[in-house]
Amino acid sequence: MQIPFGRFLKSDHPIIKRCRRVTRSVYNLAPRRFRPDSAKAPPKRNAIVGIIRFSVLSTTYNPFKISKNLPIESYFSYILDEKRLHQRLVLLKSICLSSLDAQTDKDFKILIVAPSLLPRSFKSKLRRICRSRDYLKVTFVSEQNFKMSDLSSLICQKMITSQDAFGTFRIDDDDAVSQDFIANLRRYVRPEHDDFCISLCKGYILDIAQTAETVGLKAVIAPNASVGLAYISTRSNPRTIFDVSDRHVFMHKRRPVIQDATKNAFVQTTHGGNDTGTRRAVRGRAFGAKRATKLLRKLGFHVRLDKLSRQLAIIEQRASAAPETDLVVFPVDNRMLAQAAS
Repeated sequence: MQIPFGRFLKSDHPIIKRCRRVTRSVYNLAPRRFRPDSAKAPPKRNAIVGIIRFSVLSTTYNPFKISKNLPIESYFSYILDEKRLHQRLVLLKSICLSSLDAQTDKDFKILIVAPSLLPRSFKSKLRRICRSRDYLKVTFVSEQNFKMSDLSSLICQKMITSQDAFGTFRIDDDDAVSQDFIANLRRYVRPEHDDFCISLCKGYILDIAQTAETVGLKAVIAPNASVGLAYISTRSNPRTIFDVSDRHVFMHKRRPVIQDATKNAFVQTTHGGNDTGTRRAVRGRAFGAKRATKLLRKLGFHVRLDKLSRQLAIIEQRASAAPETDLVVFPVDNRMLAQAAS
C-alpha cells in the first residue's frame, strides 16, 4: 500500500518526529538573522504624513468660505449641525478613507484634526474609525485662536520617523486620492527637494447631488489643487504643508512647485456642503452611483459611491422625519467673541 508523501509528512511516524525535533533544535541555535522569519520586510521608516481637517473650528480664522460671512456663533452652529456632521462622516468613510485604505504603498500616516467642541458621539465614532486602521490617528484641538500650523511640532516629533527628508500633504474629508498616490509622491521625498511643494495635479471633479444617486464626472488638470498638495522638508528645518499653504492656489508665488500631471492623482468633490461646491462649475458627464464607482475603480480610485448614496438617502429621510425646531445658536464664550472681534 502506498502512502501519499504529504500525509506521510503529517503523520506521527518516528522518523518524522525525529526530523521535527532536529529542525527545531537547529532553528533555535541559529543566529536570528539567519532564521526564516528574519526575511520579513524591514521596519517602516515613515516619511509621509497626510492631514485631514474634520469640521475644524477657530475663533480667529474661519477656513470655510461657505460660512465666511456668518457671525461666530452661527458659524460654530453651522459647522456642528448634526445632519451636516453625519454627512461629513459618511463622505469621510466612503470617499476619503476608502481611497487611502487601497494604497499600494502602505508606509504612511494620516492625522485627522477635529474640534474639541465636537459632540461626544462623533468623537467616539472618529476614535472607532481610527482603531480599525493602523495608519490613522485623530486629535481634538481647542478652537481658541487655533491655526493648523499649531500642529506642526506634534506631526514632526510624534508621527515622522524618517531621519532625513519627509513629506506632508493635505486632503479634505470628502476628497480622494488614487491608489498609487503615496507611491508616486514618495519619488519626490528627497533631501534635494527640501522646501519644494509637490502638486500631483491630474484628476477628476466629482459633482455629487443631494443623495448621490447620480454624479457628474469631469477630467481636469489643476495645478496647486488642494487635494494631495504636499510639502517636502527635512529634519534640519522641519515644517509641514500648513506652515506654507494657507492659500494653496498661489503656492507657486511663495515656494518652488513641482507639478506632475502624468498620472491620475485625485478626485475632488463638489456638493452643496463644501467650499468647492459653491462654485459648482461644469458638472461633466452624468453617471449613476454604481456605474461611477466601477469607472473610478478602473481609473485607479477606490471610492464607494453606491454606499455613499444609500447612507446619504438615510440621513435625508431621518432629517425630514424629525420635527422642525428653531435654529440653535451654539454658545460661544464672551472672551472668545472679544478676541475674534479685536
